[in-house]
Amino acid sequence: MGNIRTPKTIYKNGLVISFFVEDKEIYYKIRKWNKEGTNLALLEVDKIGYRTPQQILDSALQSFTSVEVEQ
Repeated sequence: MGNIRTPKTIYKNGLVISFFVEDKEIYYKIRKWNKEGTNLALLEVDKIGYRTPQQILDSALQSFTSVEVEQ
């Protein structure tokens, strides 16, 4: 039986998206650092399905990053 290859961990805008294998299926875990960089919170865990790592990243950036307005 062959090995299941997982994508590399993605770091972008305070988000960390890591991939792991469980029961011969690939899952992803989305975590986010707080503003001070002292705490890493778990936001989502799900099967990767037919999505690419880039699609997961785009969705996470849209859902879990904030937009700040300069005054």
